[in-house]
Amino acid sequence: MVSMATAQCATASIITLFLCPFITAAFDKWMQKRQKGIYSPEGWAYDKVKAN
Repeated sequence: MVSMATAQCATASIITLFLCPFITAAFDKWMQKRQKGIYSPEGWAYDKVKAN
């Protein structure tokens, strides 16, 4: 059972390693587009997005 669990954990780690940056970038772009969170008029990154 230990060897199977080790393989599953390794596979999950590798998948997360490759997918997480793309998911984060897509979510950040979505937040910028809709001016949510830090990109809202009250947020600290509003001026950075507005300048672009």
